[in-house]
Amino acid sequence: MTRSGELLKAMVGIASVNPRAGSGPGFGEAAVAEYVRAWLTARGVKAELREVLPGRPNVVATVPGRDPRMVLLESHLDTVETTGMTVDPFAGTIRDGRLYGRGACDAKGPLAAFMLAAEELAAGDPPPVGVVLAGVVDEEHAYQGVLGLISDLGDAPLAGAVVGEPTGLVPATAHKGCVRYTVRALGTAGHSSRPDEAVNAVALMTRVIDHIGAAAPDVPPHPLLGTATRCVTRIRGGEGPNTVPGRCEIDVDRRTLPGEDPVEVWRRDRAELAALIPGRIEVDEPFTVDYALDTPAGSPVPAALRRALEAAGRPATVQGMPFGTDASKLARAASPRSSSAPAPSPTPTPPTSPSRWRTWTSPRASSPTPSAPWGAGHEADAARRTRRQRGRRVRPHRPARLPRLPRAGVAGLGTGRRGRRGVRRAARPADARGGRAGGERHLLLTHGHADHAGGAAPRPGRPGARRSRGGTGERLDRLGRGGEAQRRPRQGRRGLPGGLHVPGVPGGPSHRGRGARRPRRRRRPPGRRHPRARRRPHLLSA
Repeated sequence: MTRSGELLKAMVGIASVNPRAGSGPGFGEAAVAEYVRAWLTARGVKAELREVLPGRPNVVATVPGRDPRMVLLESHLDTVETTGMTVDPFAGTIRDGRLYGRGACDAKGPLAAFMLAAEELAAGDPPPVGVVLAGVVDEEHAYQGVLGLISDLGDAPLAGAVVGEPTGLVPATAHKGCVRYTVRALGTAGHSSRPDEAVNAVALMTRVIDHIGAAAPDVPPHPLLGTATRCVTRIRGGEGPNTVPGRCEIDVDRRTLPGEDPVEVWRRDRAELAALIPGRIEVDEPFTVDYALDTPAGSPVPAALRRALEAAGRPATVQGMPFGTDASKLARAASPRSSSAPAPSPTPTPPTSPSRWRTWTSPRASSPTPSAPWGAGHEADAARRTRRQRGRRVRPHRPARLPRLPRAGVAGLGTGRRGRRGVRRAARPADARGGRAGGERHLLLTHGHADHAGGAAPRPGRPGARRSRGGTGERLDRLGRGGEAQRRPRQGRRGLPGGLHVPGVPGGPSHRGRGARRPRRRRRPPGRRHPRARRRPHLLSA
């Protein structure tokens, strides 16, 4: 057996399944990372472990060169699961000159080749440029390993990078990107004995699946990658054999081409699928976003690789790969001065995990600046409210007095004993407060009614009217930004009348500030005086 075969067999024998689906023996890359570090160190190559996730380190080795610039050789340590394999996944069985096992091609084979190359370079004279060898984690799931490597490299003068992947020993300069998201069909659950009284969410989802299979993405093909694709990868629905499902979900995998923005692709797909069954289809924000790669074939690194392949008698025609790799992340992170080709400018991406994407702006955010981070508008509103409340003295036994509302904005007030005492203000709309960011509506809360400013109180028979248990004629219209009244048990006398709790509006059961109900006085039995009452003289008639 050759040295490369022995090294590859040893690494295949160390299980390093990506722990995306669980944890336990054989999951995680720590063991194989330590093996790579020890192997390189024993052969005079400086190597170290750099933890990216808890218990999951990258291994990074360096061979200094005559030029301060460096070439990066990168491959990944993790593998996919072993389900369905017909051979022992970790035995490294050799048959007809080939080694079989999980990770033999993807991607411990390329990693073994890089390790042997680093050993040879360290044993001889310094190479023309330095070499950085990196084995990274989490390539099969969320790319946290390569992102951690990019952060560690910082402003290192990289001349180029070669990423080891199973390309069939042909140079690949392009690959597809990817965006994955969840689609949800909302039906009405019911008993299977009366299916006509329910709306089957699985039946609704079949229309979406048929549409995805029949409607190909309308994108011009790429010369190396072909057409963009879209398919369903997972489906979840139903709760029991005798119930009509009211909910069904699918995961969609959309492969993008160079020039496509995955976030824009997701927005178009969301509008397209939601229009199939209006009001019944929801599309979640993407949980995976990856960009395509398209390196010019004439760039220095691909050109040098093609010359080396031609000298070895191997095919040297550049090709494209349908899968994604760490190369696209490295290309996007490279600056024009350190890359053979200008890297694309950073594009906002959605927050699928706390440490990866932080700059995507939700269309629901109320920040006036399009490039502001997620939720910046709400944080600014909270800061303004805090500044307004500074210095305001509010007595603990009585809520702060508010300005009187104009007569036109006090429609539908209750006529009970409390009268207008229950009127409190929530946030006004943006156009009524000088263009201030927000989006909440002006809500009036009274003992008997709740309504939007300037409009009449909803009548019991109108759509959207809701009658509460406690009190007469208590109604609550829908709040701004999707908030709804939530029924809660009565919590003493500090909550809103009838046990109503309005999310985000002061005066709820857990709030004692503006809008809270005042404690009710206890009545004295007839004929009894207050202990401190002053005795008055009786007036006798003449």
